[in-house]
Amino acid sequence: MPEPGVWVLQIRQGVRWQKVNSDAGRLMGGREMNADDVVFSFKRQQDSPNSWLVASQPRVAKESSIEKTGAWEVTIRTPVDHWTSFLWLVHGAGSFRVYPREVVTKYGNLADWRNQVGTGPFMLIDYVPDSSITYVKNPDSWETDLVGPGKGNKVPYIDTFKQLIIPDLSTRLAALRTGRFDFLTDIVYEDWQSLTGTNKDLQYLSYMTNQPWVIGMRRDDPAKPFNNVKVRQALMLATDFESIKNDLFKGQADADIYPVNEQVSALFQPLSEMPQAVQDLFKYNPDRAKQLLEEAGYPNGFKASILVANSAERVDELSVFKQMWSQVGIDVSIDVREPAVFTGIAFARSHQDMIYRSMFQTFSIQLFLSGLRGTSTFNSSYVNDPAGNDPYIEQRYQDLQTYIFTDTPKAYKAYQELKPYVLEQAFYIPRPTPFTYTIWWPWLKNSYGQGLGQGEWLQYYWIDQDLKRAMG
Repeated sequence: MPEPGVWVLQIRQGVRWQKVNSDAGRLMGGREMNADDVVFSFKRQQDSPNSWLVASQPRVAKESSIEKTGAWEVTIRTPVDHWTSFLWLVHGAGSFRVYPREVVTKYGNLADWRNQVGTGPFMLIDYVPDSSITYVKNPDSWETDLVGPGKGNKVPYIDTFKQLIIPDLSTRLAALRTGRFDFLTDIVYEDWQSLTGTNKDLQYLSYMTNQPWVIGMRRDDPAKPFNNVKVRQALMLATDFESIKNDLFKGQADADIYPVNEQVSALFQPLSEMPQAVQDLFKYNPDRAKQLLEEAGYPNGFKASILVANSAERVDELSVFKQMWSQVGIDVSIDVREPAVFTGIAFARSHQDMIYRSMFQTFSIQLFLSGLRGTSTFNSSYVNDPAGNDPYIEQRYQDLQTYIFTDTPKAYKAYQELKPYVLEQAFYIPRPTPFTYTIWWPWLKNSYGQGLGQGEWLQYYWIDQDLKRAMG
């Protein structure tokens, strides 16, 4: 980075496109991935109106540029929002990929799984709808084991990785219990209790998801009640967070999860260190909620709809909010939509009143304030929208952009100054986040409960077949 907003990237040599046994694989011919592939892929994301980049960060997409500046070098220029641009265009933001040029040129897209060709450790060789996805080892993978006794070994270790598609939870749990699955993720507390109670050999890791659920609201429409901070604070006070934690999640949850939870330790500040006025918003107080509603001009409450995707679990959770809020006169109707319809509405932020959705909470995403600024699809409450509309948030955002590459402590301080303000403004109503579990059998080696990223850890797994046979 010769200067903020200019990124000179050296492309790793020796990374080859997979020799998949398909027409697409033969088209690529196992050639080396190069700088031209990176430039092509960047522009494909930048120019496609349907790309995640264009939809989520249109300004970044429009203003940024890339050029090949050497045989194995590209230079990316991001004149606006340096940190946000870095996350989306250099870091990748979970969506940027290097695509096989010849395959995209011939087939137009990669929608057909048979046209999948990558550079990673596993090759997709079979997909059976509603049944399974099968991958095999890429023998030409460039990566090696980085640490431990196997340091320097070529990976992946396993020859075949099969992902079974089993929608029914009880069947998935049975598959783990009987050893058909080697590991299983996203297990809730009750199922963890059952599995580990009857299978003492199972190993596990508990963690808190980086996608907390919140209720956002239309603050862009002056005719709706949500512009008034007293209404939003009343919603907080009418929510019994302790009851949700203890009754809905058996005590295995945390309410102090927004705007960031304790697992993002560099940015987290506990609720106990917040001003008393902020702490009080997390204490169930329906009488005070009624008083605030009356002061806001809603002595008899109001009616509102909450949009949610069709999921029995999410509808049940919203039903708890609905019952609690009814005690202060807020009459909620739950608007259940099929997932595809819900996603379209959420993407456009066109929900009628409120929306129940998850928010990404990784370290990097938090630092570009996706739920607190501009037209981001995650900004369901229209906070600081248009950007600059909320001077307090905007100043912290600009400080983040200024200091993140030059003075990290100042950048962290700017972020931490947001929490008391954001919570007191009650832009979002957070749902306590339950602890989740990853469980695996001891014959799965190099497993420590990893779960973030794009599955990179799978290449380090190996099966101790002797132990598996000994355990029956």
